[in-house]
Formats: sequence, C-alpha cells, structure tokens
Amino acid sequence: FLITSLTIFYLSAVIIIERGFQGVIGYSSLLTSLTTAILIAIFFIPLRNKIQQLADKIFLKGSAVQIAQENEYLRKEVAQAEKMKEVATLASGMAHEIRNPLTVIQTFFDQLPAKKDNPEFMRQLNTLVGKEVNRINDLVTQLLEFSKPSPLSLQETGIRRLIEDCLNLLGGQFSKHNIQVVKNFGAGDHTLKADANKLKQVFLNLFLNAIDAMPNGGTLTVSTRQSPSEPQATS
Repeated sequence: FLITSLTIFYLSAVIIIERGFQGVIGYSSLLTSLTTAILIAIFFIPLRNKIQQLADKIFLKGSAVQIAQENEYLRKEVAQAEKMKEVATLASGMAHEIRNPLTVIQTFFDQLPAKKDNPEFMRQLNTLVGKEVNRINDLVTQLLEFSKPSPLSLQETGIRRLIEDCLNLLGGQFSKHNIQVVKNFGAGDHTLKADANKLKQVFLNLFLNAIDAMPNGGTLTVSTRQSPSEPQATS
C-alpha cells in the first residue's frame, strides 16, 4: 500500500508539473508532452528515492537494505525452527531405539552380582554390553549429524544400508502411528558417490513427511532399483 501510494503520488506530481510546463510554454504536441514528462520524471528520481527512504524509516523502521537483511534473517530463523521440529520428532523416535539397548544393559547388570563368577555370563556381558553401548553412541551421533550443518563430503555410499539406518531410526515413530513398512530392495547394495549425511537427511525428511501424512496408520513402501546404464558409443 505504501509503495502504491508513493508511486501514484510521484506519477501525479510528474503529470501536474508537465501540465504546468505546457500551460507556460504553450506546446500541444503529444511527443513533446511525453518527452517533457520523461525528463521531469528523471529529474525527480533522486527526490522520489529520498521520499522512499524517509517512508521506510518512518513506517518500516529501517532502510531498504536493513529491511532486506532482516527478512533474510527471518527466513533463516524459520528454516532453523523447521529443522528443530524435525530434530524433535526424530529424537522422539530415537528414544524408543535407545531404550532397547539400555534394557539389555540393565538386565545384565541386575544379574551381575549373582552371576559374576559365571564365565559364560561374563563373556556375554562383555560382548553384548559393548555392542549395545556402541549402538547408543551411533544413534546419538546420527542425531547430532542431522541437526548441525556440515561441509559436503562425497564418498561411495551404499543406498540400501543408508535407507535401512533411516528406517531403524524411525522405528518407534512407525510403531506409534501404526504404520507398516514394506521394503522392496533390489538385489545387492548399490552404491553411488554422495554425501551420506546429507542424503540421510533427505530420506529422514521424506519418511517424517510420510508419517505426518498417515496420522491414522497405513503402509509405507520403500523400493530401490538400479536404472540400466546408458549404452556407450563406440568408434
């Protein structure tokens, strides 16, 4: 509304001044009127810019550059807020995944006083507890990698294993929303050169959107296939 009002005021001023010139000089040619109006408009551009800057300071509390910077800052804030929402959803699902290894560890330590002299029990304790601790560490690491920006790192990445990791991370969310996951993976684990962390973020976003789209339950089908290679030209 402000820009429109200023534009109308500016054009009206140009027309009024041009009519004044026409009355004083006495020309009647349409071409002369247009030329005069253009020259007047060019002459008053600095004045229009000053009025625009003054209006920005009074009504918008800043210059055009400051307003653009603030808008860019707000866009980043909105993007970060959306990112944190995704992280919160992911963390909620991961809580279920972390609880399972914690239960295993707790069970072993509850039995430790009675079975500390049992070699087989101690062997299982050393093997399984270490394995479950590493599993928890992997889950937390993946969550941290998802939440923070990182530079692009291209390397050979197995797509099937990457998707499996994402589905496992969200296993609690799938169960909570009564969503059945159907996997149609092609033979083998096809690889491509990509940034595994960023690709994982893409798949997690897709799966989180799928969960949002099925609040009353449903089926999520995940399929992979390798496109046939393009024929090579021969000479």
